[in-house]
Amino acid sequence: MTDQTSGEVTSCGYQGYEFGARYPDSVCYEGRLLDADHCDSEGNLYDQDEDIPCPMCRRADAVKWHAGRFNDGTYKERLKSARALVADIINNRKTGRFPL
Repeated sequence: MTDQTSGEVTSCGYQGYEFGARYPDSVCYEGRLLDADHCDSEGNLYDQDEDIPCPMCRRADAVKWHAGRFNDGTYKERLKSARALVADIINNRKTGRFPL
């Protein structure tokens, strides 16, 4: 996300588990998730040009992205599972309960 008034890059502060680690390995950058493990020695993240939507900033896009990654069931069933997953992610951030 970009702050329209100042032109600065913004983030909602989301950190998650989208890249498969048991620790928070994704961070929100302009509404997209970047892999926290892909950075230089100074901690600057590499942008891999993959659009993985942040579930906090872009909930509907995140639901569609997760539904597309599920392999089992009809698209309608995968969409239902993806909605539940994104709702759990958002709820976990609000309550402070994170999976390990």
